[in-house]
Amino acid sequence: IIDINQSNTVVTNFPAAGKYILGWSNGYCESLVEINVGDQCDCPSGINSISGPANTSVCAVFPSQTLTGVNTAPQGGTYLWLYYNNSQAYQVGTSENLTTQDLYIGNHKYLREYRLIANNQTCVYNSNTINIDVHPEPIASITGDNMICRGSSTVLTAQGGAQYLWSSSEPNQSITVNDDIERTVTVTNVFGCSDEVSFSVTLNENPVAVISGPDATCFGSSVTFTASGGDQ
Repeated sequence: IIDINQSNTVVTNFPAAGKYILGWSNGYCESLVEINVGDQCDCPSGINSISGPANTSVCAVFPSQTLTGVNTAPQGGTYLWLYYNNSQAYQVGTSENLTTQDLYIGNHKYLREYRLIANNQTCVYNSNTINIDVHPEPIASITGDNMICRGSSTVLTAQGGAQYLWSSSEPNQSITVNDDIERTVTVTNVFGCSDEVSFSVTLNENPVAVISGPDATCFGSSVTFTASGGDQ
């Protein structure tokens, strides 16, 4: 029994499905109301899942692919695809499957909602999330002298990554060369993305120094010696 002076009341937490009688009374008169509590007021159990590519961590660009809806139940609902980029959500499709656009550097997430009207309410079932990471590629470069004399050497230093592998099999950032064989280095960053660059050294022949002039002279006189074989 509820006090009639209360014009509104909220009754919650019915212990079980069944028929409940609520009454209002002023001590002399009463008014009764019958409430039938059903056992189908909540959203029914449902499933909603999607599948995507096997490789979701790529370099530079993730090419357009189709994300496939696997399971949905109960029947009769509608689909809504959501795309998340930098925590911003976008609605990108309403079909069972979704074909993505080319994706570039950053983190990308896809989620499918399955919406169903049941028990006079909108029931929403979220699928698993497909997470795609697109990593930047490194930019490989090599510094060092590009011209040396035969018999001397120069140090070539690669830059742009976290790991380095030269075509001469050295796994170091810097190598020493004394020939004119072209070297290529593969530069790999922390994401496993790589780039290559090549470098050639010109090997110059050493000059042959020659001094000409008389090999004898008189005391008090002078001679002229002339050097040749070079530019300086």
